[in-house]
Amino acid sequence: PRLEAAGDQLFLIRPRRIGKSLLQSVMECYYDQNRANQFDELFGDTWIYDHPTEERHQYLVLRFDFSLVHGVGQELRQSFEDYIRLTIEAFCRYYPTIISVAETQEILSEPYAHKKFNKLLYLLNSKGEQLYLFIDEYDNFANTLLSTEGREAYQQLTRGRGFLRDFFAELKGATGSTGGALSRLFITGVSPVTMDDVTSGFNIGLNISLDPDFNALLGFTEAEMTTLFDAFGQDYAAHQVLM
Repeated sequence: PRLEAAGDQLFLIRPRRIGKSLLQSVMECYYDQNRANQFDELFGDTWIYDHPTEERHQYLVLRFDFSLVHGVGQELRQSFEDYIRLTIEAFCRYYPTIISVAETQEILSEPYAHKKFNKLLYLLNSKGEQLYLFIDEYDNFANTLLSTEGREAYQQLTRGRGFLRDFFAELKGATGSTGGALSRLFITGVSPVTMDDVTSGFNIGLNISLDPDFNALLGFTEAEMTTLFDAFGQDYAAHQVLM
């Protein structure tokens, strides 16, 4: 309920290996209309099960995991294009009663990732469907490029007519359109830097990373750390300053 109330386009920064992908998986299962008959199986005996919201299973859900994009230069762009194409194709096949084979081929015939995504949104809007988009590790390959190839290569990716900037420009347009198919957007990453670059000052959504309401959304609380250290016969306080 707090996430839904916080805003329609949310951005969350957390360190690696702390549960961002797992959180998105939980949200996918909760909002996906195709999983409505699995609610008892997936969420039984949980707080979520006892406190469902009206938006439960109300969306088509699409998830991009940018940690699966690799390479440098043209190889990086091709990896990105191939990944977006395969993910959109799988999405269309996952909702066969909504998107026909012919419509899928029409979407995939577009030459670039951002155009495929635009065509998909246009189709869903024409059908009155609402999309919840998840982007996991949004800055993964951009950060890798910055650390391995340097600033110039990174700026070519995120500024001017870089393909990543083109993709996020499509997102900006979709989130800003009244009555569009992209209803909700949830992005996770480890740094705000790339988002600031590709969106000219982070105006694509609300950054909830430092919001006290979501402080314990992922990872461990101080009380939980104390309990964990006690279980291994150690004193958490002795390690707390270093951590």
